[in-house]
Amino acid sequence: MVIATIKKEPSTGRLKAEKEDGSSFFIPLKLCFSMHLHEGMELDEELYSKLHHASLSEQCYSKALELLASQEHTRLLLSDKLVRKGFPREIVNEQLQALIEEGSLDEGRYARAFIESRLRRKIEGRTMMAARLAAKGVDSAIAAQALDEAYSPDSVDLMLGSLVGDSADSPELRAMLAKRGFTSYEIARHLRSRA
Repeated sequence: MVIATIKKEPSTGRLKAEKEDGSSFFIPLKLCFSMHLHEGMELDEELYSKLHHASLSEQCYSKALELLASQEHTRLLLSDKLVRKGFPREIVNEQLQALIEEGSLDEGRYARAFIESRLRRKIEGRTMMAARLAAKGVDSAIAAQALDEAYSPDSVDLMLGSLVGDSADSPELRAMLAKRGFTSYEIARHLRSRA
């Protein structure tokens, strides 16, 4: 049973599938060529659904790339944004997997950029940063690798040195550093090294 017809959009020349009620969507160009689609062609339910899925997939992929071009994302954050824009979760998951496989979506790159950006604004310890990455949906193994790179013992000493300055050791100082996400071991080691 015919449910739609392929028509040509006068302003762009692109083909679109249009139902009798006027609802329509553009058909991805590669499908037009590979399936030999043409203006006036009638579509049954199965072909219409296949073309609609392909159209949504192409739009979702393009929107994901647009979002990634402006800043790195985790899979979770990007998925949430795309679903909020109205893309079905099934299509979002398919397209995100494709982006991961091609390297456009990389949680390790996101984690490193996130840590670097946060540390430029405010020095925080590893435990606080780990919690922030977990809240963003970064896989724990990927987060651990990025944290290891950013929080070497020497880096931690430099961070603590900039926070402590010439301050004398006190319970208040230790509490402030712990509140920033540094462990009691890191704090004690740094304070001992100054003595």
